[in-house]
Amino acid sequence: MIQSINNIMEQLFNSAQTTDYTIMGNTPIRYLIALGALLTAFIVLKVICSAIIKQLKFLAAKTSVHWDNLFTTLIARNSPLFIWTASFYITIQFLYINETLDKVINAVFAITLALISIRIFQGMLTFWFNKKYFEAEHVDMGKKSVMKNMLLFLKVILWFIVCLFVLDNLGFDITTMVAGLGIGGMAIALASQNILSDIFSYFTIFFDKPFEAGDFIVVGDHLGVVEHIGIKTTRVKSLQGEQLVFGNTDLMGSRIKNFKKMESRRIATTIGVIYETPEEKLKKIPGIIKEIITKQENITFDRAHFKCFGAYSLDFEFVYYVLTGDYAAYMDAQQILNYELFSRLAQEGIEFAYPTQVLHVHK
Repeated sequence: MIQSINNIMEQLFNSAQTTDYTIMGNTPIRYLIALGALLTAFIVLKVICSAIIKQLKFLAAKTSVHWDNLFTTLIARNSPLFIWTASFYITIQFLYINETLDKVINAVFAITLALISIRIFQGMLTFWFNKKYFEAEHVDMGKKSVMKNMLLFLKVILWFIVCLFVLDNLGFDITTMVAGLGIGGMAIALASQNILSDIFSYFTIFFDKPFEAGDFIVVGDHLGVVEHIGIKTTRVKSLQGEQLVFGNTDLMGSRIKNFKKMESRRIATTIGVIYETPEEKLKKIPGIIKEIITKQENITFDRAHFKCFGAYSLDFEFVYYVLTGDYAAYMDAQQILNYELFSRLAQEGIEFAYPTQVLHVHK
């Protein structure tokens, strides 16, 4: 066994001394040099990367932010792949290889660098979205759903750019390809312009924020609470319980009333009393209304006036503000005011008017 190994080593040594002996176009000595270059490059790159990572960790430990810690972690996680790939790439430079293989090796090296870059960038992008939206307590489920779609869209664009970079390094003419994609994209855009319009409207809703999930909105004759904002459609739950589905383009082309944004609600109400009411009692009515309103919580009195002579009543108009946008709170306040007003006017002997007609007969 030992003798066989010695014979093999002797043959290799003798072959190395023969300059016209080659293996795949390279002499044994050149392979030995390449092997030495591989080991040297690996050790040097390992030392350099270790020093850089150590320095990054040292600098990151001095700050309270999380970005530098994440970046250092991603660099350390991807450094072995970079070290091995770069070492082999440097080694290949010491060997004679044909043009086709050289292009393949260059492409593999470029692809590896692109892969490392996209892994680092994608990791930081995902971290930012997690901290700002997915793990934040103040962000509602609707916005989290929107941001998941946004993150997916950005990743698709990122991978598309990397694919173009890889194809360019493989020798493809990406200019012609991009032009072809542009023409094809125009054809697809014309065929699916409604879908694309809804998608762009989706981003308009996200960035401009005319409404969010959980808001109570009115669109034309429809009203309800926004349940979900999707890439193509927005779903609204009506007061009757059914689900209304709007295309984002149709929704953004409509007049939208968002009651969730309302901080206070102005209420103007009219009551009518009979014409037979004495003048002194008529003059008491604005003061009675003001007294009733000012006693209530979360309500601000504005005015109360004898408005006009109606067809069958003397009309009084009063205005007040409910200091909340909640519709239920407004109805509760209105109900209390109605009860109090009905009771007080009854105590004063003032009667509410209702539609009546008086027929005068002349003999």
